[in-house]
Amino acid sequence: MKLLFIDDDYSSIEPLIEIIGNKPEKEIHYIKEFGKAREKIKSFRPDIVILDIFYGDPSNDRGTGLKSLDFIWDNRFRPVIVYSAADEETMEEKITDEYKRHPFIYCFRKGQKDIKKIERSLIKIKPHVDILRSVEEYLDEAFSSVMKDLVPYTFGAGKNQQQSDIVKRAVRRRLAARMDELSSEDEKLTPWEQYIFPPISKKTIRMGDVIKEKTADSTSPDAFRIVLSPSCDLANSKVENVLVGRCRSMGEALVDAGFAKSTKPDKIKKSFLTQGHSNGIVPLPKLTDLIPLMAANLRTLELVPVEKVAEDYERVASLDSPFREMVSWAYMQIAGRPGLPERDLDSWAEEISEELKATRNEEQG
Repeated sequence: MKLLFIDDDYSSIEPLIEIIGNKPEKEIHYIKEFGKAREKIKSFRPDIVILDIFYGDPSNDRGTGLKSLDFIWDNRFRPVIVYSAADEETMEEKITDEYKRHPFIYCFRKGQKDIKKIERSLIKIKPHVDILRSVEEYLDEAFSSVMKDLVPYTFGAGKNQQQSDIVKRAVRRRLAARMDELSSEDEKLTPWEQYIFPPISKKTIRMGDVIKEKTADSTSPDAFRIVLSPSCDLANSKVENVLVGRCRSMGEALVDAGFAKSTKPDKIKKSFLTQGHSNGIVPLPKLTDLIPLMAANLRTLELVPVEKVAEDYERVASLDSPFREMVSWAYMQIAGRPGLPERDLDSWAEEISEELKATRNEEQG
């Protein structure tokens, strides 16, 4: 595990380094100058950064140490242990709520009593660090392969900045396609992996986005909607209203889909989950703390003004492809069907059944 210490006062972190640095599985680097933090993080690629948040004038709202934390958060994300001599009130003021809520950001005050806490935190972080490193290596390999394949075709296609933009677009599309291709070789997806969260587009709402009323309880399915308007119309501001399907509890949805008489998981899996929708009901899996177990009813629709979506709703997640396309297809099957009168389907089914029996008897001869 690679640890990077960033602190202008080595003596204040020396006891910590001596205790955690005497294990062979740890590689430790230390830098004093906060101005060199970015380059060191890029070159050393630490698994964890242990960082002092103050340097120079502590009255500066975003002192040098905090700027290093901002850089890690925005450009080189990895677990960070803030280890500072600042008092609790100052730490509370300087560390933003976004950082405090994140499970990979730890804050400790300098002192002998917190060294044991840091040791325990490193043990807790270690499995996650291994996963982060594995994923990073996986992406590096995929990027290298994509660049190798694209170089003969993209370099030279344009001049100066135009060429750079062309290469970026080509790499983005090929890398996304490669990720989809590789995912088919992996194990079965967990149900919640059909979500992309946060949503894929920060600027424009898209078909397949799951939205929630801002003031409503996140555990209530009735607070959620799924966007059904085509993404192309939404992106180009061609519509004034967004078509959404209301969500409801999974139990109510299953009854609506015709499962009132059976609660057997095998039947629910084969007749409902495998095809992805039934009778206008689309099951939506639980996403911890964000989306409850629920279903979207594509027959219970609302038109929400575009500006109201931004004001009254928050975008929780986007459905990934091909689940997004499945929702579109499920809605088309409902919206695109002509209205039909009531028919005696029982007698028709009986006729078909008798015809089928006769055919089978003839084949068996």
